[in-house]
Amino acid sequence: MSIIGSTRIFFNLFKGGNGMRGLLKKSKRSITAVKVKEIGYTKRYKRRTMESVTMDINPKMAVEMLSTMVGNRTLTDSHVLKLANAMKDSEWMTNGETIKFNIDGRVFDGQHRLRGIIQSGKTIRTVVVMGLPRQCFKTAGVDQKKRSAADNLKIENVKNASAIASALRLLYMYDKNENMTDNAFERPSSLKISNSISLYPGIQENLSFAVKCKETLPASIGTFLHLIFSLSDSEKADRFFSLLGAGTNLSVGNPIYSLREKCIAIRTKSGIRVTQRDTIAWTIKAWNAYKNNYKLHKIGWNRTTEKFPQIS
Repeated sequence: MSIIGSTRIFFNLFKGGNGMRGLLKKSKRSITAVKVKEIGYTKRYKRRTMESVTMDINPKMAVEMLSTMVGNRTLTDSHVLKLANAMKDSEWMTNGETIKFNIDGRVFDGQHRLRGIIQSGKTIRTVVVMGLPRQCFKTAGVDQKKRSAADNLKIENVKNASAIASALRLLYMYDKNENMTDNAFERPSSLKISNSISLYPGIQENLSFAVKCKETLPASIGTFLHLIFSLSDSEKADRFFSLLGAGTNLSVGNPIYSLREKCIAIRTKSGIRVTQRDTIAWTIKAWNAYKNNYKLHKIGWNRTTEKFPQIS
C-alpha cells in the first residue's frame, strides 16, 4: 500500500502486544492516518503544572502518544516522509523543539514528528513538555518560519546562498532522475540540500559563469547546467556560457544564438508560463548542438510528445 493511500486503517490496541506490533508493522506501509483508540495513555502524560523532560521516543512510544490526540492539523504525508528520511539518514538532531501535551495528557503538537518516528523505525531523542493549558494549541507553531537550505548556507557564510541552494536542489533532482521530474515525496530536506555543497567544491566558479548569462538564464539554472556540462567538456562549457552571456559574433543557426533569442523573447512576453524544466530542456538541446557542431535554427521542447533531452 502506498504511503499516500487514502484508506483509513483502524488498529485494535486492546489485543495486547499483537495489536501494538501490528500497528507498528502496518504503519510502515501506511502513515496517512493511524487512527487509534485511547487506551489510557493520557494518564501517563497528564500533569497539573508544566513539566519538561528529555525522552528517547521509539516507534511504540510514538504510537502511544498519538493515541492521546483528539483533533489536530491535517496530516501532510510528504512532510512525514521528509522527517522520516531525515531520521533514517541520521540528520535528526535534538534542537529544543518539543512534543507538547496539555493538562489532560493529550498531545497537540508534534504529530508529524511522531509519525516520522513510526515510519522510520528509529528512536529519537527530543524534549517533551506536559501540563500545558488547553488553549495553547491555538498558538503552537504559528510564529515558526521554516528554515530553508539557503538559510543554512547563509549561517555557514556561503556566498550567493540563495542561488547556490537552488542549484544544489536541481543537482539533487538530476542525480535522482535525469528527466528532472519533480516528485513531492522524494524532495530532500533543507539540511540534505545544504550539506550537499561539500560534493561540489567548485560550485562558486560554476556560478561565476552563470551570472554572465543573467539576460537568458536564472543564476540557479545556469550554475546547475554549467556544472553538469563541464563534466562532459569543461572547456566547451566555459565557452558556451561566455558566448551565451556576451551574445556577440553569433550567426543565425548557431545554437547559442537560437537559445538567446528564445529565452529573451520569453522573458519579455507577459502571460507565458515557463517552468524550470522547460528552460533546462532548451539549454540542453542548445548545448548538444553546440558540442557536436551542428546548427539549430529553432529551439523548443514539447513535454507531452518529446522525451526530456539527455546531455551528450
